[in-house]
Amino acid sequence: MKKSVILPLLFLLFLVVPVQSQSNLSVVLETAPTAGQIGPDRTFAKTRLRVVDATGQTVPNAYLKFHLDAPPANALISTDFPIVEDTPLLEYAGPLPDGIFEFDYIYPIRGTYIFAIEAGRDASTLTYKDSLKLKLSENRNEVLNFVFFAFILLGLGIATGFIIGRGARAQRMVAASLALLLGLTLVSGSTFTAQAHGGGDVSSVKPFSQQNTNGDLTLSYSMNPGAGRVGTLNHLNLTATNGSGQLVPNTTFEVTLWHIEDEKPVFATTLIAPTGAADLEFQFFDGAEHEVRLVASNPAGTVDLTRVVEVEGLSPPLPVKIKTMVYLVGLVLAGILIGLRIQVVRAKTLEVVPVGA
Repeated sequence: MKKSVILPLLFLLFLVVPVQSQSNLSVVLETAPTAGQIGPDRTFAKTRLRVVDATGQTVPNAYLKFHLDAPPANALISTDFPIVEDTPLLEYAGPLPDGIFEFDYIYPIRGTYIFAIEAGRDASTLTYKDSLKLKLSENRNEVLNFVFFAFILLGLGIATGFIIGRGARAQRMVAASLALLLGLTLVSGSTFTAQAHGGGDVSSVKPFSQQNTNGDLTLSYSMNPGAGRVGTLNHLNLTATNGSGQLVPNTTFEVTLWHIEDEKPVFATTLIAPTGAADLEFQFFDGAEHEVRLVASNPAGTVDLTRVVEVEGLSPPLPVKIKTMVYLVGLVLAGILIGLRIQVVRAKTLEVVPVGA
């Protein structure tokens, strides 16, 4: 009777011990420069996800799986790329020979980014699960530009109100209407064109594949869908094969996504592929042409491949346009009221005091 109880307990013990030993793993999020120095849509920052044990030492041959989400929408003030808000930006899963996954990236907007992390000593035992946060503030130049633009609108309103206050009542009504119309025209012009620039509708483009061969090594690249779309992920698949069409193990893929119009990289990383194949999910957050630059290296040699990818730019949602218009028109109207008040006070000070008073 005792033996029948002890054996199951020993069996459970052997099952639990490996899990407990792996539960000591954790992931450290590091950036260079630090978060406080990263400017959204400006700084090409290095991000490092490091799998460590209980002592803080990096764990070699670990397995990492993560999902990066953009910050949620702000109820009061939208970001430069409102379509990107609260959307998936990046997904990856794969082995880490040195326990570290690094990528260089231009984070698109301000706010708090969420890394949904899973890690373990292999793909079958992802015992560590957590959400790591990276908070980025708005670019200082962006803030200064907005303040400068706000002062221009306010000054326009004050000047208009000052002029209106000098005329007769009917003239004031007409002038106020014209000023409001001008303000609406200026604001709507800036608001409704404030969208990710890019080409037409390319969302229906079918998946594509492309390959390049150097000697006995062939690098193949495919993307689904066949064109980028702001706000959604693209599936990138990379494979390295030999002359017989078999995957070449222990291949390293260097991936760079280059913004053609701005002539700068927006993302770069190195993927380790023990089997000779790797996958990456990525969102092109700016609606402009990008060039995918790939280099595959292994004992069989090195081969590179480039591909220009179109990205569909989407207009900001209607509520965002309306909200922005209300704010900016409100500045013009506030300026008009200030100008009118200045004119009223000025008129009172210029009143002639009766003789003998």
